[in-house]
Amino acid sequence: MLRSLVGSEMCIRDRALLEHPALTSLNLAYNRIRDEGVCALASMLEANFHLKSLDLSETWTADRGLIALGVALSSNTVLSSLSMTNNHISDDGGTAFVALLEKNKSLQQCCLKGNSMFHCTVMQASKLAARNRHIKAEEVPNRLRKEVIKLHYQRYKLEEAKSELQNQKAEKMKIDKAQEEFESKFAADAVSYTHLR
Repeated sequence: MLRSLVGSEMCIRDRALLEHPALTSLNLAYNRIRDEGVCALASMLEANFHLKSLDLSETWTADRGLIALGVALSSNTVLSSLSMTNNHISDDGGTAFVALLEKNKSLQQCCLKGNSMFHCTVMQASKLAARNRHIKAEEVPNRLRKEVIKLHYQRYKLEEAKSELQNQKAEKMKIDKAQEEFESKFAADAVSYTHLR
């Protein structure tokens, strides 16, 4: 976890650090990075495939920073936890963020408490996060169901192949028996032909 980095210039200077695969959680709470720093982080989130948790509580962020995060999260498929508590975000900024969050399917925890937005806006963000948690919880059972269906299909095909093999064995036995009968009849005919001569 990376904690206590100060200033928006940190976001640009440490871009390589923030894109490092080992960095999965970033806590910048209580640092005054403001909208400039959050916007820089948001631009990195669009291409980041490792960061799962981001805490920007009490970072003096306003509407512009939150909307920039919303734009980034509409394409980010990794970040699962975001905390933006106790910032300077209005209901207009929160509403715009929630509208952008509709496209996101990975954010499972989103805390916007302590901002200047209506409770219903905070709850909409929480509902979207709950929807994503539900989708994530269903992924494993759905994947398992698909695997079970595949296994049933393979079992069905195996039974079908066994049945076909048994039919071919029975057919081969009939052919072998007919061939034996033919050969024995041919041998008998050959013997009777030689006796006639």
